[in-house]
Amino acid sequence: MLEPELQTTCKRLPRSIYHLDGIGQIRHLDLLLTIPELDGVQWVPGDGKPDCANWPDLYRKIHAAGKKMQVFNGGFAAIEAVIEQVGSAKGIQYHVESAPIEAEPEIRAALARFDIV
Repeated sequence: MLEPELQTTCKRLPRSIYHLDGIGQIRHLDLLLTIPELDGVQWVPGDGKPDCANWPDLYRKIHAAGKKMQVFNGGFAAIEAVIEQVGSAKGIQYHVESAPIEAEPEIRAALARFDIV
């Protein structure tokens, strides 16, 4: 792994998030979490894998290390599950790629439940 290069790169950036893509990359998580300059981790399980609600140990580990998390698959029920699993919405960025205008009330209600608005 390119830990020294990753650490150096993170030092140059005002914010850094590592894109952890696929279950084969989980083995690198412990090392990534030791890099103080790395601000967060975006976990993407991969095609055909369960959504974000199904990785509680991974999210707890990231949260316990004080890193931010970017979560974007699984819908609002899944993100609520992640928040319950780690005990807080603090440090979680939920990415909505697109949503129909009809979904706006659901989005606003979810944001209010997460104490974001």
